Amino acid sequence: MVVRDTVKPYPRGDDEIIFDVRPFGQKQGEAIDSYLHTRLMHMSTTGIGTTRKLVVLLCDSTATIPESVNHWLTGLKAGGQRAEIQCAAAPEKRSPKIGDRILLKDGYVSIHSIEQDIAFYGSKGHVPLQNLVPAANGYEDCWEVDASLP
Repeated sequence: MVVRDTVKPYPRGDDEIIFDVRPFGQKQGEAIDSYLHTRLMHMSTTGIGTTRKLVVLLCDSTATIPESVNHWLTGLKAGGQRAEIQCAAAPEKRSPKIGDRILLKDGYVSIHSIEQDIAFYGSKGHVPLQNLVPAANGYEDCWEVDASLP
């Protein structure tokens, strides 16, 4: 997972840089792990890459943080980089609605109707609502089909 190129940082005050990984949805923990590991490896190999600002990785309370993250945080701290993880409240549970988009392999399609818990799109496409999960891109009107569900 390439987080550094995907998540753009934004400053919060004069002494913090925020990386918001909440758009990664169920993969927030993986995104945090990848970002911290990449940053530590960059520091280790180049000897540069620290900032005096605190690097904050912002996730929500549904994130599962891998154990390796503690190792990366310890290494960054030893190298002079302050970093921490902050968890915000979990997003509200939402449901697909007419006009929302479904991300498919070949692009987006719009939901034009919902009947008996099935979302219909295009001329013949349909998917059970239970198989739609919020898209990892973080847009509230965008869904992906969870292939692991029946």
